[in-house]
Amino acid sequence: MSLPSPLPEERFGFIGLGSMGAPMAKNLSNAVSMLRVFDIAGTDERAPEGTVCCHSLEEIVGSCDTIFLSLPDGKSVIQTAQEMVLIEEHSCNTLVDTSTIGVDAVKHVEPIVEKAKIVYLDCPVSGGQSGAQAGTLTFMGSGSESRFRELDEILQSMAANIFYVGNRCGQGQAMKLLNNFLSGTAMLATSEAYAFGMSQELDPQQMFEVLNVSTGVNSATLDKFPKQVVTNRYAAGFSNTMMSKDISLFRESVLKAQTLSPVGKIVQEYWEQFSELEPLKDFTQIYPFLKKKHRNKE
Repeated sequence: MSLPSPLPEERFGFIGLGSMGAPMAKNLSNAVSMLRVFDIAGTDERAPEGTVCCHSLEEIVGSCDTIFLSLPDGKSVIQTAQEMVLIEEHSCNTLVDTSTIGVDAVKHVEPIVEKAKIVYLDCPVSGGQSGAQAGTLTFMGSGSESRFRELDEILQSMAANIFYVGNRCGQGQAMKLLNNFLSGTAMLATSEAYAFGMSQELDPQQMFEVLNVSTGVNSATLDKFPKQVVTNRYAAGFSNTMMSKDISLFRESVLKAQTLSPVGKIVQEYWEQFSELEPLKDFTQIYPFLKKKHRNKE
């Protein structure tokens, strides 16, 4: 399909003002003029200062050229896309989807919006709520490279790292899912290592100082355990429910691709148990959850 020409005064919108979307929209509003925002759960209550509130999908789709999405799951994105293309007076030519929805959902969304001559960019992000607030997210974009490059300066308002990972929508999702699988695995493995270290009366601060200059270093030893677990803060801003969802999406993709999977099933089971028994807890609370689970076995 032909790509839209860059507009001299491109109008931007943002749909989805949750824990990730609201701070992303706030940072984006500093880079564009009159950012329009919408959230089905209530725009006025969630809109960042300095943005223009839209009170319906029709309003934002009819007044923006490029729209960013930050929605919780594939079902929400598919429904939004289906409703968007039914709006006769829409002016949207590009949809930048920062949601984590999985490879299959992207393959469902892309043809829906393409029929309405909307370029779809699959651009999930990593960095959590703190990264969204600080504007230091990592973008993993796939789809039209030329359109993605045109938006580079705009993306920089929300991100410290911007990667174009492929011209096939879904490749961004693949990158995000394998990242979150490794993050979830690191939390489980580091929980076991930390529990053993504490049983041997090792100093927790020194434990991570050693690990972080040794071969055991990972995202959990660098950040989550020193800042959240050791301090008992447990406020990383990413829920166990979302982690479980992402790892389940990863497992679905792995099974479909028939690639290596000796560890994934175990990791998935633990995150599913945690999210089912203690839903919406900060994902760093996997450590006390595992400790409690171990005590109950004794």
